[in-house]
This record gives sequence, C-alpha cells and structure tokens, in this order.
Amino acid sequence: MKSLWVIRFFSGLFFLIIFIVFFFLFKYGFNLIEKIQIIPLIFFVKTSVAGILIIFFLFFMTLLFGRVYCSFLCPLGIIQNLIWNLKKFFLFNIPHLDIKIEKIFHLTFAFILFVFALIGYASFIGIFDPFSIFTRFLSVFSFKVDGRNTVPYIFAILFFSFIVISVLFSGRWFCNTLCPPGAILRIISRFSIFKLTITENCSSCRLCAPLCPAFCIDIKNSKIDFERCLMCFECVNACKSNAFAIKRISKSSFSKTRRDFLLSGFSFFILSLIMKKSLNLKEPVMPPGALNRRRFHSLCISCHNCISVCPTGVILPSIKEYGLKGFLQPYLDFSISFCEYECSRCTKVCPTGALIPLDKKKKVITAIGKANLNKEYCIVYSKRKDCGACAEQCPTQAVHMIEWEGLFAPELDIELCIGCGACERVCPSVLAGNKSKAIIVEGLVQQKELKLNN
Repeated sequence: MKSLWVIRFFSGLFFLIIFIVFFFLFKYGFNLIEKIQIIPLIFFVKTSVAGILIIFFLFFMTLLFGRVYCSFLCPLGIIQNLIWNLKKFFLFNIPHLDIKIEKIFHLTFAFILFVFALIGYASFIGIFDPFSIFTRFLSVFSFKVDGRNTVPYIFAILFFSFIVISVLFSGRWFCNTLCPPGAILRIISRFSIFKLTITENCSSCRLCAPLCPAFCIDIKNSKIDFERCLMCFECVNACKSNAFAIKRISKSSFSKTRRDFLLSGFSFFILSLIMKKSLNLKEPVMPPGALNRRRFHSLCISCHNCISVCPTGVILPSIKEYGLKGFLQPYLDFSISFCEYECSRCTKVCPTGALIPLDKKKKVITAIGKANLNKEYCIVYSKRKDCGACAEQCPTQAVHMIEWEGLFAPELDIELCIGCGACERVCPSVLAGNKSKAIIVEGLVQQKELKLNN
C-alpha cells in the first residue's frame, strides 16, 4: 500500500513539471494538458465531443476510486500536497469548520457559482477554479511593467500565495470549502465503488490523522470521510500497521446531504438573477475569436492563457472594463499596445472555447472593434500640423490620407477597419496638448468578418 503514496508523489510532481514547462515553452502542447481540467471541460463540452468523453472519463474514475483527480491531475492540488510535506516544521493549526457546516457551505457556494456561470457570469467561477488560479499566477511572470494596471496581477499573486501558504496551518481547506470542481467530485465520490478504508490491523496509534491534509480520518470510529478524502495517501505512508486498504463498498443511497445541497443552493437562485445585469462602461475590445459578448462571458474562466501568450502584451485582465460580469476576463488595451495583424496565438490556447481558433486568413478579416476619428482632437485638423502616424500603421488602409486645405489629413473608412488598435496606439494627439487621442477604438458586441479586397 505504501507504494501508492510513492506513485502519487512522483506522478504528481512529473505532471506539475510538464504543466509548467508546457505553459512557458510549448504553449500549443499545453493546450492539450488543460483539456483534462474539470472547469474548462465543463464549458468546452458545449463545442466538443472530445470534451464530453474526457469529462465522462474523469467522473467515471471518481466514481470508481474517489477524488484521485485532486492529487494526481489538479496542479493546485499537487502543489498543496508538496507544501503539506513541510507541515512537520509548523507546530500549530488553525481550527477548521465543523464538518457538516463545511459540507453545506461548500456545496451551496459551488451551486451559486455554477448558477452564475449558467446565466453568463463565468468569470465568478473562474476566480475560484484551481486551474485558473494556477495559470493566472504563472501569467504574472510574463507581466511587463510599463504603466498597465497591476491590480489583477497582485490579486493573482496574493490569492495563490494565500491558498498555498495556508496549507501549512489548515491543510487543504480550499479543496473542501471553495473549490468548484471539488464540490462536484465530493458528491460523486460519495458513491465511489472502491474506497480507502481502515482495517482491523489499526492499532489506534493516531499517526495518520494529524498527517491528513483533508482532516477526514476518524480514528475513534475507524472511519474515513470519503467525500472529503483527496486520495493523497499521506495516511498510508504514515501507517506502520498496514491498516489501510482500498476495498469495494456497497452502493449507498441518497441521503439528507443531497437534500441539504439542493435546498440551500436553490435559496440563492433569485440572488443570482438579480445580478444578471452587468455594470457596462465603455465598450471594451474582446480578444479575437470571442465572436460575441454573451458567448464570451459565458465561456471565459479567466485563466489568462491568452494574456501570457500575447506577443505585444495588449491583452490584459479586466477590473471594471466589462463590469461585474466580466471581472478578470481579458480585454485589449490599446493605450498599452496593439493587436498584431496576422497573430492569432491567443485563439489557439483557450481551454474552454471562449476564443475559437483562427487561422491567418480568418484573423486578418476579423473585426474585433471599430475606430472613431474625432477631428476636433486631430493635430492636422485642429492645429494644422503635418501628421499621418495613424495611417502609416493601419494594416488595411481603413485610415488613409486625403488632401485637405493644402495638407494631407487622415480619413477613416469604417468598412475596412478591423479594430486592431494600431492607430490609437500611435496617435500623438495627447502629447500635443489635447485632452484625448484623436482616434479611439471601441469594442464590438458582435465580432464580424470583413470583405476586404486583397
């Protein structure tokens, strides 16, 4: 049995290393790894038969052996297990919630997040999704300090650090309190066919219980709360009596736990509907491949893969741009940079299908925004000085130069504009003393394909 701990430890460590290496070096290969993460899969199944098969397999494995996903495949879970091994250097614990209260809270909280996701607020569940928490943390290492908003990156660091460091004092509390996939798996694991059990060999030495990061071992009654068990096998490794075994258990019936989950969760349904209206401000620009605002908000889990792979750094996590509905979801900030005309990297690393993959031919004709030329702020029109920066940068000649009162001045053909933001990025109007740039790109609620003559 002790070999189970060794297998879990090294397989988890191997997967974590592969996860990180692929994230930074082989982004398209990483796209395959993220397809075995539960929350991205739940959204991805809308567009993929493969997603349905993979998530069925993960749930079937849970039905067989319990929450093996939490310690073998979840990157945040693997890190928490590694940190938990340092527990021996910390001699105190923070009291955790009563088991019944914890269970009701966890299931109710997850239910609320899923309800929000179903009505189009996927960003909420993305905040607590362990996969997204980890990838947001990794994306910090691609952050460029050039005046952009640092709040989302600080949030990513603090939230990840809080979860990981608190393991030393309160075990893997996050997995059984706030984790959305953890809530799904604890319900399924209640009916697992094979469960980790305490046998008659137990000598009641109590070595195992303090080493369990889920605090699910009841030595007095020789029981394991398998709903909370994360299959980390720390107890198996600590036991000197060979008192643990995986045994087939007869199917248990639905109980009061299920009724508590449904009743407590349903009471929050009206609250979810009240928040259906987002706090829309200026129309932000969605990444290419988002198609439309409603679809994007309902599929994006704020994992920030697109942010980390963007070569120009124009994609940023939102704070107020989308309002509450799109908190931390990506948008394009043309005051920082612009979207490369032929680049579509962001569309190829999205794990949920929020961004559909675009090839080069599709990308160059996909309009993600529309430019607005305000001649009142244009240097040529307002100050009668030569300038054609916007026209020089426009890849489709939507902005072009015309003769005007003895000068060459910019003119905009909106039918040719793809909203790449190159014009806004280089506009020097503010530097010339105007209160705003002369050309501003706003997002489209519905992205569209243009018919351009090449």
